[in-house]
Amino acid sequence: MTNRTDNFNRSDRNLNGDTPSDGGSAWVTTSGGWGITSNTAYQTVGNASSPYYSCCYLESSVSNVTVQATLAAIDSTPPPSDYPGLFVRYADLANTLFVYFGAYFSGSDFFTDVGISKVVSGVETLVASDAQPVLVAGDV
Repeated sequence: MTNRTDNFNRSDRNLNGDTPSDGGSAWVTTSGGWGITSNTAYQTVGNASSPYYSCCYLESSVSNVTVQATLAAIDSTPPPSDYPGLFVRYADLANTLFVYFGAYFSGSDFFTDVGISKVVSGVETLVASDAQPVLVAGDV
């Protein structure tokens, strides 16, 4: 299945192993925990031992993809250091390409950033980034 979608429009539950709304193969959680609440995906449990803390994906088996998500919220209460993101390509945690959306504090100042990183054989390289984009809940 090449075009993967999930609207999360179903009862609250654990996301790992759950069939998405497109009816294709199930969600896979690689670390941490993910769930659905109020028709929104959310991180249930982080995993500080993982380099990317809490990750899940849908398999599409194609190399040319468009990835899209809607940000439900950006945590601006200290001390967040939230970096939600989207896998664009995923083989395993040591070999992936992802986009991240950052929200963090430095002293009492709140900052956001967005970037693209690749990980090859466990080595992360920042491909591109933009400091201080305006990120708000509901952004696609």
